[in-house]
Amino acid sequence: MSIRDPLFAPRRTQADVITHCRLRLGTNVPITDVYAHAIATMRVPLVRDLDVTDGPLGEFIRTGHVGNRGPWLWGALYKDVAGALPADQELMSDMLGRYLLHHAGRGPVDGWPNAGGE
Repeated sequence: MSIRDPLFAPRRTQADVITHCRLRLGTNVPITDVYAHAIATMRVPLVRDLDVTDGPLGEFIRTGHVGNRGPWLWGALYKDVAGALPADQELMSDMLGRYLLHHAGRGPVDGWPNAGGE
C-alpha cells in the first residue's frame, strides 16, 4: 500500500520509537504525540486496508483525534497480530494502546504530531 500524504510518514525511526517506549515503560507517563504518530504510521502499510486513509485511523494520523475510538484505533492496527508480535513490536503496540486510553475523548490537536513535545 502506498500513501503519498506526508503525514502518513513516521517522523521518528523505529529504533528511536523503541527507545522512547522503553523509557516510558513502568511509568504513568504516556509516550508523546510524535511517537504515537510514528507507531501508527509504521503499522499502516502492514494493515493493507485501503480505507484507512479516509476513516478514523486516517483522522488520528492526520489530526491526533482519538475521541472515544481509542480501542477501535488500536484494533485497526493490531487485532490480527496481537499476541504474535516480536518483543519490540509488542512493546510499541502496548505503549500505543496506553497512549490511546490516556487520550480518550481528545479531539484534533493543534500542531499535530509535534504538539506533545519530544
